[in-house]
Amino acid sequence: MPTFFTRSVAHSRAAERQIWQRLRGSSHWIMRTAALAYAWAPALLIMAVIFRLSSQSDFGGPHWLSTLLLQWLGSTPPSPGLQTLLDLIDRYNSWVAHFVEFGALAVALLWGIRHWRPALRRPVLAAWVLTLLYALSDELHQAFVPGRHPDPRDIVTDGVGALLALLVINWLVPAKEQGPHTEHPPRTQRA
Repeated sequence: MPTFFTRSVAHSRAAERQIWQRLRGSSHWIMRTAALAYAWAPALLIMAVIFRLSSQSDFGGPHWLSTLLLQWLGSTPPSPGLQTLLDLIDRYNSWVAHFVEFGALAVALLWGIRHWRPALRRPVLAAWVLTLLYALSDELHQAFVPGRHPDPRDIVTDGVGALLALLVINWLVPAKEQGPHTEHPPRTQRA
């Protein structure tokens, strides 16, 4: 990677940290509100999408994705290879959807936590727990939607997807590059 690119990326991250600290530390309510929106808007947007999808009684039933794809492709019957692919998609689409939705939510929550509470000692754990709590509330919400029912396996799938996404993000992007970083004071030994 060219040295110029590395320096410019490091400079832009440092500039972002300075802007963020000014916004968060500002005494003006508009600046604090902008900082709050910057930190939490991605997570709130993903939560709203998940809530909307969970509120639809006709969404997520058997063969919904293959029916949608066949409508898009036209009225011609699918080839045997395409039908095999559609059957495979129908079998796993719910799990993949939960995996991806809640993985994205966990990453967005980690973003918000790292920006809003940079001194938090275990932000990945906090993001994972918050994601699990939202997954639980999502399944409870589905109990009140006609045609939907809560499924504990979905919570497990959500948790695994969130954990995997958080581990990948933590592995790919060092913590100090994920958002504002406050150095923790070294722990002292008690006498």
